[in-house]
Amino acid sequence: MGDSLKIQLRNMPANGWQWRGSVPAAELQDATRGSVDALPAGGSDLAWEASLARKGDCYHLAGEWRVTVRLSCSRCNAATEATLSGRFMRDYRMGEDAALDEAEPDEERLPFPGRIDLVDVLREEVWLAWPQRAVCRPDCRGLCPHCGANLNQASCACADERDDHPFAALKKLMDGTS
Repeated sequence: MGDSLKIQLRNMPANGWQWRGSVPAAELQDATRGSVDALPAGGSDLAWEASLARKGDCYHLAGEWRVTVRLSCSRCNAATEATLSGRFMRDYRMGEDAALDEAEPDEERLPFPGRIDLVDVLREEVWLAWPQRAVCRPDCRGLCPHCGANLNQASCACADERDDHPFAALKKLMDGTS
């Protein structure tokens, strides 16, 4: 796919461009490509469709995407997968500096010839949708904060033996052992 996703607005045909297909995971994970951080290894190819149309001096890019990424559970650190998806709309304005002064605040300003790397656009969209926390399953019990045992696989004895936790005094009152 490579250079087919590097476009120049000055070369856009009158009826615009349309894309539908997938971007290989290897291209999204290639750190030598583009200026937006590469995605980590282990994800799927990114399925997407988009269109770019000119409206006066503004170029309007809109589309949607979907990708499966590999994450670590924030509770137990197990490998898990998540499907991320989203829609995007971006406006670009190209031209000399004087013409760029008229651009709207939410438009990206591009110097002539208006180069856009669509892999960078898609990577940025994925990073914006990246979850802050991932959980392998809703009932994940996580790791024991004392011995590190994965509580999904086995229980540990250290939770019952500790007397230095903040609620130890309440436990003694409940048990009648104070």
